[in-house]
Amino acid sequence: MAIILDEKKALIFAADAGTERILQAFKLAMPKAVIALMIGERGVESVEEIKNKAGWMIDSFDTVNLDRSFDSVLDSTRELIERYQNLGYRVYVSISSSFPEVSAALYVATMYKGGIPISPESQTELPMLRILMLPETALVILKVLYEECNGSSILEELSKRVYVALLRRNKERKSDKCKAIVNYHVNRRLKPLGLVRTSIEKKKLKIQLTNSGIAVAKRVDDYLKLLEKPKEGVKGRREEEALIKR
Repeated sequence: MAIILDEKKALIFAADAGTERILQAFKLAMPKAVIALMIGERGVESVEEIKNKAGWMIDSFDTVNLDRSFDSVLDSTRELIERYQNLGYRVYVSISSSFPEVSAALYVATMYKGGIPISPESQTELPMLRILMLPETALVILKVLYEECNGSSILEELSKRVYVALLRRNKERKSDKCKAIVNYHVNRRLKPLGLVRTSIEKKKLKIQLTNSGIAVAKRVDDYLKLLEKPKEGVKGRREEEALIKR
């Protein structure tokens, strides 16, 4: 781990967040090194304005061009956090962005590498960040759908596979109640976030990953690793227990 001397600070931010929010992030972090993530063409004017208004306090100002992609932003931000930490900086990451997937990627990157997330008056990231708070069972459902079911399955078959997957993760479930548990997470957790869609096929419930669901499912293993002690949310866990007792 890098030793931080004299509290040198670095700030990573998405240039599309807007000048006002970026300046607020500057006030919170008081950085000496700044890295602007350029998502397409949006934010070019903000970067120039930031340089004019805050250039006096900065030793270095770098820009990194990225695609509007969760994976691209996540991987690049993780590398930047690690690089600047190794140079002795305390790294702040402003998670504000006009793109929800970019906000989520910035937030997740701090969870991996120990950067400090800051969010000056930003609400745009909240809908996407709800995905990161999904309980373990819901994440396992996405994982099974993607890895074992080619993106779609009827409820009965999916429930059997999820039951086995939970056992592999040392999560005990009664096999005869797993169908109710999977149905609960599909309808109460995953559908509201637009990660799955459901339909009736030959009188059976079919669950299918949406494009957003596929994108999240590809990163499920990363999300599961972030759970130091995998467990369901208190409310969700109580409701699940109620299903088991029926």
